[in-house]
Amino acid sequence: DYMNISAVGENECTYPVRDGNSVVSLIDGIETFRRLREITETATHNIWVVISFIHLKPHWEFEGETFFQWMNRIAKRGIEVRVLFWRHLHGNPLFINTFKGSQEDFDFLQALDLEPNFLIRWDSSGPDARHSHHEKTWIIDADTDHTIALTGGIIPGHSWMVTSEHEPLHGQKHDVNVEIRGPSATDVSHSFIQRWNEACDYTNPYGAYPSLNEAGMLPFPERCASPIGRDRVQIQRTIRKHAYRDGTPAPNQTRHFDIWNGEASILAQYEIAIKSAKRSIYIENQHIAHPHLLQLIIEALDRGVMVTYMVPGFRFEQYLNPTLATIAAHTIGKSFGSMVRYLDGWFRWMSPPPRHQTLCGESPISSESQYANVFLEILPKMASHPRCFLGGLIVPDSHYQSLYIHSKIMIVDDEWFTCGSANLVDLSLERDHTELNASVWSRDAAKSLRVRLYSEHLAADTQGMDDLEAMKLFHSRADANQKLMLEGKQLDCMAHRMDGDVYGTVLFILSLVLERRSLPRSALK
Repeated sequence: DYMNISAVGENECTYPVRDGNSVVSLIDGIETFRRLREITETATHNIWVVISFIHLKPHWEFEGETFFQWMNRIAKRGIEVRVLFWRHLHGNPLFINTFKGSQEDFDFLQALDLEPNFLIRWDSSGPDARHSHHEKTWIIDADTDHTIALTGGIIPGHSWMVTSEHEPLHGQKHDVNVEIRGPSATDVSHSFIQRWNEACDYTNPYGAYPSLNEAGMLPFPERCASPIGRDRVQIQRTIRKHAYRDGTPAPNQTRHFDIWNGEASILAQYEIAIKSAKRSIYIENQHIAHPHLLQLIIEALDRGVMVTYMVPGFRFEQYLNPTLATIAAHTIGKSFGSMVRYLDGWFRWMSPPPRHQTLCGESPISSESQYANVFLEILPKMASHPRCFLGGLIVPDSHYQSLYIHSKIMIVDDEWFTCGSANLVDLSLERDHTELNASVWSRDAAKSLRVRLYSEHLAADTQGMDDLEAMKLFHSRADANQKLMLEGKQLDCMAHRMDGDVYGTVLFILSLVLERRSLPRSALK
């Protein structure tokens, strides 16, 4: 019934499409952590967590407890707690707020007097300063008939602690997680075990806590959680080549997937979904920098599909007349484009050579950027299409404070969506970073997510509308909101349109700065 958008084939994905799931979307941090608090309190066997980023200075808290206090209290009930942290030791200023597993961190853990069944391992990026184990997942009661899994972009961080009303707070994030109950939740636990057992650096002195012997290996699941709903789900990943070896099949599978050569099933599913779209594509993503996917979106626009692409906003346009903003963008982007590219080439001459195989696997992506034309050409072309809307969000009652969109979702035709940790950039999609997404084939779940997001962004109820009616309303209300903002008036909703030339130019210049900052100082000598 849902095969207009097909799934990724078995040669490209570790996990099969499974029926019998129940999927619920969780919007923004407070709703997500309230749900996590509820299901962890009723856990009967174990809680496994994959954490890429966590705010520690000061410590993130929810309902009066830090993450470690919360998990340790659960462990005191006899529930096994396992946490897989990302180890990044190279001072990349883009990768802050990580729990690295240093001597200082071990001293901190020992001072907490953690329960013996609170176990930790670290999965390292090795010597690669640009790599990230970027996945963010929670598994409750793995290897039972009632396993629950959550994945998305939300982390234990201060700026995620907001409701869908988004009260004016500095630096807050909009984000989405998805909760999966049923057979596909077991696939998330299988992925955790694969990574836990082969975590890079876990055998090193500070690779496991309290010790390697105590934080030991896990057996792979032999059965799936019981069917509980009607939603079809496929767990998809990005895994770097030569990061993990053990291709033990997931339950009810006999084929050993060649994980040693990596996985890029998230990218494959994005390609399939965009090519298959017939009516509408709604995207929220922290990034807008994958040239191939943007070209596919342009092709979808040309065949009549409506597109909304929501990204983190920069509020430069509020100070400029729209015509002047466009002229300024073209001036910077076109007249000085050759000069900027020359400077970029000079910077790259001082950069490290292409990235080679490291302790955490091999990346196909060199230090040479693939995106020379994305921000100045492809992005503006897409955004200028009459059926495309490029937009951002403004915090209500905040004097036009931009709301940072951190979510990683795409909804197609109100029948399929993906949600997870993967950004729309090469590092997240092309066998480099470690990512996990859930693809969901369910008209009820897809429409429910769309209705809830539109309610937040537009202050409008679109439950009685189909995807095209709702998207036309989205575009018109956000355009009217942009006009109010340029006139300095009170806004009617959070969504607003952004100019593709302005946004692309800002991103291009920003990308040069951030790329330099992402390199260790020794590489720039």
